[in-house]
Amino acid sequence: MGNCCSNTGAVARSAIPPAPRPSASASAKETPASRRSSEARRYSTGPLTLKDIDSRTTAPPRANVFASGQFKFSYAFVSQRGYYPDALHKPNQDAFTCLPNFHEDKSFFGVFDGHGTTGEHCAQFARDKVPYLLEQNLKAGMPVSNALTLAHIDANSLIHSAPFDDSMSGTTAISVLFDKNEIHVSNVGDSRAIIAQEVAKDGEPVQLVAKPLSIDQTPFRKDERDRVKKTGARIMTVDQLEGYEPLHENWGLTLGDEIDESGDPPRIWHPHGDYPGTAFTRSIGDQVSEELGVFAEPEIITKALGAHDKFLVVASDGVFEFLTSQAVVNIVKLYKDPLEACRAVVEEAYNRWLQFEVRTDDITCICIFLDDAGSEAPAPPVVSREGSAASGKAHRNSIIAGREVLLAMEDSLRPVRGGPSQSWRSRQTIIGADAVHVAMLPDAALSPTSDAGEPFDVGSATVAKSDEDCAALRAMVQNNFLFAHLSPAKVGLAKACARFRFG
Repeated sequence: MGNCCSNTGAVARSAIPPAPRPSASASAKETPASRRSSEARRYSTGPLTLKDIDSRTTAPPRANVFASGQFKFSYAFVSQRGYYPDALHKPNQDAFTCLPNFHEDKSFFGVFDGHGTTGEHCAQFARDKVPYLLEQNLKAGMPVSNALTLAHIDANSLIHSAPFDDSMSGTTAISVLFDKNEIHVSNVGDSRAIIAQEVAKDGEPVQLVAKPLSIDQTPFRKDERDRVKKTGARIMTVDQLEGYEPLHENWGLTLGDEIDESGDPPRIWHPHGDYPGTAFTRSIGDQVSEELGVFAEPEIITKALGAHDKFLVVASDGVFEFLTSQAVVNIVKLYKDPLEACRAVVEEAYNRWLQFEVRTDDITCICIFLDDAGSEAPAPPVVSREGSAASGKAHRNSIIAGREVLLAMEDSLRPVRGGPSQSWRSRQTIIGADAVHVAMLPDAALSPTSDAGEPFDVGSATVAKSDEDCAALRAMVQNNFLFAHLSPAKVGLAKACARFRFG
C-alpha cells in the first residue's frame, strides 16, 4: 500500500482458521505461454529485468467466464509484488479473491491491500474471512446490504485475536457482489472499483466514461475528516506536523482528476502523539487507530447493470496512485481480453511509479468484462446527460442504493500523484537502471580518488541525447521525487545515464 503506517512488532494470539473455499487467489501462478512477448510489453523495467518482473507477478493462464442474471462475463486478474530497494524480499501485501460460484447464483470478487509490518497477513485474513462471513450471513437470510456490512465489521473484530499483531497494521477491502442483474460494491479504505459506461451527450459521439463505484475513504474527504476529528484526532500532512507548512484543510479534490505533486497526503494523528499517521479513515485491522475513528464499516453502492455498462475494474491503490480512473478506462478499452487488459494496467502503473519514485507499490487489478448482455437485458439510454450547471447534480439512473455517497463525495477525494499530463499515451518516461543507480549512489562511489572501492563508470553508461532530449529531461526532473534531493552535479550525471521511453 502506498501510504502506510508503522508497526510495533508481532504478538502471538489464538488463531481462528478461515474456512477453506475454492478461489482464484494469489496462489495461482501464470504459465510462460500466458505471458505476452517482450516486444509487446510496455514495461520500463528500471532496476528490474523482465524475468524479475515475471517472478513477482501472479496471473492466470487465461481469462475465465461466469454468468449472472441476463449477463455473461469474462474476468482475469494480475497482481505484481512491489519493488523496494531497501527491502527486496518484502512480500506482496495485496490479496485478492475471485469466486464466480460464490453462493447460490451470486459471484464475489475482492481486492485487499495490506499495510504495516503484518499487512500481508491482514490482507490474507480479510480475503478469507469477509466472503466466508458474508456467505454465513446470506444463509441466515440477512438482506444483502446488512450481510455485507456485518461481514466486514465481524472480520475486523476477529482480526484483533488473530495470531499476528494488527495494532498498527491492517488492510483495505473493496469487493463486488454480483446478484443477478445487480452489483453490490462494498468499500473499506482507498482501494477502488470503477465501471466503464457508454455515455452520449447532445450532439457528441458516444464515449466510454469511467464512473465511480466506490469513494476513497481518506482525510481528503471533509465528511470523513469531520467524523474522525470528533474523537480528538488531528488531521495534518507530515509537513504540517513538522511545521514546514501552515495548518489548513484545503484538500477537496475531484475524483482522480486533480494532480498531487507533493506526495504528502493529510493523515490521522493522535491528539497526544505523532502516531499512527494513517492516510485512510477506514480499514480492517489497525487496532490502535480505532479510538481515532478508523473503523471497518463499509460504504455500499448497489447498481443495476445495463447494456451501456462495458467493464468493471477492481484494483488496489497501486494502480490509482498515479493513474486517474479515466486513464485506466482508456487503457482497458483497447483490449478484448480481460487478462491482456489487466496486464496493460499493471504495466502502466508500474511504469508510472518508477517515473516518480525509486520504488513501486504492490499493484493488483481485476478486470471484469460484460461480454453478452442477452436479449432481455436493460437497454442503454439513448442520451445520458451528465448533469447541468443549473442542477449541479450528476445523473445516476442505474444506482439503486448509495447514490447519496457518490453525489456528495465526488468533489473531496484523494487525488492521483504526478505531473500535469493525464494522458497515458503521451507520457515520456525516464528509464534505465543506470540512471536510478546513479541517483541512489553515495557521492564517494562516483569519485575515482575515493576509497569507496571501484567507482561507477559514468562514461560507459552515458547515453547520447539531442538538444531536444536534454530540454525535455530538464523539465521532467525539475519536480521529480527521485532527483529532488540531489546536488546539481549529481543530477547532471544521472541525466547523462538516463534513457527515454515514449508511451
